[in-house]
Amino acid sequence: MNQQESEILKESSKEVNEYLERAIPVLEGLLVPLREGRSVEPISSLASAADGLGGLVQYASSARTLLESYNADLADAFYNFESRLGAALEPLVAGMDAQDAVLVADIVEYELIPALKELQSAVRDVLGQSNIH
Repeated sequence: MNQQESEILKESSKEVNEYLERAIPVLEGLLVPLREGRSVEPISSLASAADGLGGLVQYASSARTLLESYNADLADAFYNFESRLGAALEPLVAGMDAQDAVLVADIVEYELIPALKELQSAVRDVLGQSNIH
């Protein structure tokens, strides 16, 4: 990886880490309202997060590509995130379409949040690598 790619990876990793520090608590905060079925507003909130998830997938794919020849284990962590998120999205969308708040809450709690925390760990590993170049 050349110097420019390294700088782009570090900068985008900082931005993704900041996003995840905000997004994960918000998702965790939606669990109780979803399970209590107070309204469909939490489901609407999740729908608006779709752009953010798309950006995370783009970041993970780019990071994986850049890291493949440098750090295979770290590249695998990004691949694992992409796989976990992909597996969670279809049932999440189906639950949202059906307005099944309990199903949506379960997927968010047991699939989406753990995948985001896994990504956050990989991002922090990238940020902790002083020798990425």
